[in-house]
Amino acid sequence: MLAHGAAGLGSLIAGSDGSATLLAGEDLSVLPWYVDIGWIIGELVELKWQLGGDPVAWQAHIDALCEGYGRDPGADWQWLAVLRIMLHVHDIAAYLDEPVDSFHQYADFLRFLIGLRGAVT
Repeated sequence: MLAHGAAGLGSLIAGSDGSATLLAGEDLSVLPWYVDIGWIIGELVELKWQLGGDPVAWQAHIDALCEGYGRDPGADWQWLAVLRIMLHVHDIAAYLDEPVDSFHQYADFLRFLIGLRGAVT
């Protein structure tokens, strides 16, 4: 199955009426369907972790994304989010001069997400 491959929040254009359009297509790859949606959920989860805010509102964003996509990745969404966030950590380590403390914070957050497996239904 074809997946967008690089779908992300940077490719999402929000409409003033609450609608959104995902610009994708140039990075097609052969992957299961849930990788695309999981990738974007990973970005939303990471933003929520960094910015805080009302968890219910963030969950509403994830629910709307799944509804708009027409499929739900199920209880294993954490694994997809972890993969996305790990790639982001790699990019930070490879291209930025970040303090070690930020990596410890990411490691704690990733352990938390991995620990959710089986706890979320």
